[in-house]
Amino acid sequence: MDVDVKLDPEDVDRRLVALAGASELPPPLLRRLLRHPQARREAARVRRDLTEELAGEIIALGSARPLAFNASLPAAVRRRLAAGPQEVVRAALAASAPDDPPGLLAGLVADPSAFVRRFLAMNGSLPGPVLVRLVEDPDPQVRSELATWQRDAPEEIRVALLSDPEPVVRSVACRSYVPPAALVPDLLADPRTRRDVLRHLELDPDLTACLARDPDVGVRAELARLHPELPRPLIDLLAADPEPNVRAVIARRRETTPAVRRSIEADLRAGADRFLADPAAATEEDLARYAASFGLHGCPPRTPPVPDAPRPSLAEVEELLSRAGL
Repeated sequence: MDVDVKLDPEDVDRRLVALAGASELPPPLLRRLLRHPQARREAARVRRDLTEELAGEIIALGSARPLAFNASLPAAVRRRLAAGPQEVVRAALAASAPDDPPGLLAGLVADPSAFVRRFLAMNGSLPGPVLVRLVEDPDPQVRSELATWQRDAPEEIRVALLSDPEPVVRSVACRSYVPPAALVPDLLADPRTRRDVLRHLELDPDLTACLARDPDVGVRAELARLHPELPRPLIDLLAADPEPNVRAVIARRRETTPAVRRSIEADLRAGADRFLADPAAATEEDLARYAASFGLHGCPPRTPPVPDAPRPSLAEVEELLSRAGL
């Protein structure tokens, strides 16, 4: 491949970034590449062969944050990043680092920044003692992140999150974990967790009928979406629900009759058309119908991925770096 003399700067940048993960790149060429900001950030994030010296150069050049996302750094580099002053760097490290050197994650769980601890809660390599510290974290957002990301947490962690004093944490936990039977009555009775616990329940007819009339539109929409065998009277009831979102969910159910489906779709599209014709004069109901009408359409097919271009030779890399002034 000859480097095209007509390459524009954007194309040169794109080719340099594509080289950032090339394992066959010799250290001298890699050091030159690191002088290009975009390629340096990509190399910092993806390369698995960075030495302590090369990582130090990347930090000195101002790319510590993408480097902190790299899970294959030498332990000494992780220790240096964890002790750094920038919380965005410590947060990136907290989200992705293994516990190497040992105790690294225990140090991050004591970080004074809740922002850092929230990212730590996303880490898939948390040892048990760190999980226990996080489930007791004073910041509810940290505990919510823990419930979101730690789907395979031990039972005592799951129960603690499902019983958390903050409703938002319990709600997130209900979406992540199947609650023990002993907790279900309280979660179902609480309007702040009722919607989220529905996905885990086998509903009897009486409870289903009660939920179909729940004052929370989210509960009714979740029932319409999740319940595999809604009785015909309840389908008809929810098809006439005052909230467009609930009606839209019923329209997508397989057992909804064609006549009911057409009626719902016509109603939603009529409101959407009024909103599009004159947004200033449209009612809130028209806006709600417009928003709900999006669910009636399928997504376009995905564009096939573009195949990777062949790797350039070292001579071609040398020419490209020179072209870029590196």
